[in-house]
Amino acid sequence: MPTRFFYGQIVRIQVVRHGQEKARPVVIVTPNESIGEGASLVGVAITATPDPPTGFEVPLPWQTQGRSRTSLDRPNAAVCCWFVAFNAADVIEAIGHVPPGPMRMIEEAIRRHRGNSG
Repeated sequence: MPTRFFYGQIVRIQVVRHGQEKARPVVIVTPNESIGEGASLVGVAITATPDPPTGFEVPLPWQTQGRSRTSLDRPNAAVCCWFVAFNAADVIEAIGHVPPGPMRMIEEAIRRHRGNSG
């Protein structure tokens, strides 16, 4: 498992939602310059079924055999208002990364969300 994480990387961690814990992929949105040894990381959760839809989802590239850069094997979206804080020790596995185009869409959705929430 890599000890160096990076902006846009997809990692799987345990996430609790609605009282249920689940290993879930998240996209790291912590800027590279803020990622250091022992630093806390922030990601946005990835889900196949936004429940309820928030309007801040960004569809991610996928391929049935998981051969896309994201390594996702079915339709999923980054939920850009569902932030998850975690540490390197929480990472179960690093699985892929988000290409530049969808990453720009994630950045924009986060900006929109932050603008709408105060």
